[in-house]
Amino acid sequence: MNRDETLVAMDNLPVFELKPVCILVDDKHNRLPNNWQAVYQKDSDNKVVAFVSNRYKMVQHKTAFMSVLKDMDDYDCDMDAIDGAAIMNVFPNGEDFMIDEKTRLGVTAYNSVDRSTALNIKFVIVSNGRIFTIGQKNTIFKKAHVGEIAQNLKDYAMLVTELKSYWRSIITDLDLLVITTDEEMHDICKAFNVPEELEKQLKLAMGIDKMTAWGIIKMAYDHTVTKNFKSEVHKRKHLDELSENLFTWKFLSKLTTK
Repeated sequence: MNRDETLVAMDNLPVFELKPVCILVDDKHNRLPNNWQAVYQKDSDNKVVAFVSNRYKMVQHKTAFMSVLKDMDDYDCDMDAIDGAAIMNVFPNGEDFMIDEKTRLGVTAYNSVDRSTALNIKFVIVSNGRIFTIGQKNTIFKKAHVGEIAQNLKDYAMLVTELKSYWRSIITDLDLLVITTDEEMHDICKAFNVPEELEKQLKLAMGIDKMTAWGIIKMAYDHTVTKNFKSEVHKRKHLDELSENLFTWKFLSKLTTK
């Protein structure tokens, strides 16, 4: 979606409200003494998605995501929401954010009203349609205050050049690393949680075609995407784990070769 389409889609994100939790005794509603509240989705038969304390500060998906887009004018965006969680990918247009003709930088924002995930934003790279989070643990903001996000994104934009260089060096190294033995194949498959059946296929292919670490990682990604997930939110959590494994494995493999 472009900017105008995204702003229209924002109005279609689910909206939630808080209501006190009561118990019915002798036809009377009595509020629970601990002041718990129910988070319910409006316009959905009052579907309850979570129970929270009276100290819980709820941030609507639209409020969270608009704070990310506040100072962006030209971008591509997609978003998805299920139950109380939502995800948004934003890829600014322009040469500054391009790594090559098929690879570009962006950000992913997560928000929830059911406490399944904190409001957080991460740098991501999309390469040939595959989205890699730049370090699952290297979240830009976690439990961020929406009023601070736009300014902080400007500050982090200064890292774009470094991130582009970082990604190029990783892919270059991984593409030069040729996997030639069953033991090496098992190690990399274990690192990326490749199922046993796929590992067997990769070992057979290794005897026919050159198998690089980067090629295997892309196959592991594509295999994950083919699985049936409840929503885009759930799928991205699994892919984020793969991304984290990529950066962790690359770092450790560099240490062991020194």
